[in-house]
Amino acid sequence: MYYTDYIVSEWVVIIGIRDESKEKTRKLLLDKTALLLNKKGFLMVSSKEISRECNLSQGTLFLHFKTKENLLSTILNDNISHFEKELIKRCKIKDNKDVFLRSYIDVLIEHESFLSRAYKDLPYLNENLRKNIVSLETMTKNLFFDNIRQNPGRKLSIVDSFISIDAFISQIQKNLVEKEIYSEFNSIIRQRRGKIIKLYRTLFEWLCFSLIFSVFSTESWINMFKFRNVTQNDFKLLYFWLNTPHVKRFWDPNENFSFEDISSKYTKRINEGKIGIYIFSIDNLDIGFIQTYFLDDLSSFKIKGTAKGIDLYIGDEKFIYKGYGKDIIRQFIHKYVFCDKSVDFVVIDPEEKNIGAIKAYKKAGFEHVNTAFNNYEKVISYYMVMSRDKFFCNY
Repeated sequence: MYYTDYIVSEWVVIIGIRDESKEKTRKLLLDKTALLLNKKGFLMVSSKEISRECNLSQGTLFLHFKTKENLLSTILNDNISHFEKELIKRCKIKDNKDVFLRSYIDVLIEHESFLSRAYKDLPYLNENLRKNIVSLETMTKNLFFDNIRQNPGRKLSIVDSFISIDAFISQIQKNLVEKEIYSEFNSIIRQRRGKIIKLYRTLFEWLCFSLIFSVFSTESWINMFKFRNVTQNDFKLLYFWLNTPHVKRFWDPNENFSFEDISSKYTKRINEGKIGIYIFSIDNLDIGFIQTYFLDDLSSFKIKGTAKGIDLYIGDEKFIYKGYGKDIIRQFIHKYVFCDKSVDFVVIDPEEKNIGAIKAYKKAGFEHVNTAFNNYEKVISYYMVMSRDKFFCNY
């Protein structure tokens, strides 16, 4: 063998060893991080903690994955892909409905921890990951739809089928979000398997579908949304929401708040108690922020009496343009504004350009009274008012 041939062969061996070592390190990072995500969720895992768990430097971590978010995204997308493949492989469209459902539940249990963490942390995930999860939901719903249409027996209309599937998948997601203990032997889906099967049969076999529609599609706004006071544990969520494009467009668009700014601002509001600040949710999923306060100067609203103002935004992009605005507003006004009998009016002053919000406020019962420059917000505001009498006339 010539010297040059020997050198080349040695380099081939060295490069092969390096490639194998890189692959092992990458696999170690993925496996250890997946375990950390299972324990703590996407928000609470730091790059320093990942490096310590793998006994590697942070530099090595970032050599394989440019950012922590890139590493987390890789793990989540791998899990989504594996879940999709298992669903397609094991949930056969031509199986009868009972066999199909059992297969779906089995796959769900195997992937329960990942799905639970994904839905709990959904508001914090980047846009591409949220789209991938929505795509996964759509694929799952399509499988159920195809299975229903393939099975003989009672034929459901397309509308009834979609209503029932949406209701069923929503309850599955609710169960996943309620999971608290993450261990190999704890499964909330296994514990509730009987209830899930009963719900499925109720939706697809027993009830008349006009009743299903009334229960799941036109639920009364009185109990549809839940409100709770903002706490310090919500500051990360508020910071995330306030930096999403659809919120920032009309909510302090010229400000670049840091997390410390948000913490300071809302800690002060909590301590002072002058402004009521709340998170609202649906099916235990936090989706937006709303606040209320007494107003002294009512000249722009052209009214006399006692009034409270409200401001709100839907932070979770998945829930915008769904028609929820009217019901959120009316339920909140009922519980937190006109519960005080001294309040004569509720008012709101969206920016004139915020057409979508204005439409929602009109549907909720607000009337336009003035358009003028807002000295505080430095924009043209569309001043709107609703009286106590009008609210309860439309109750």
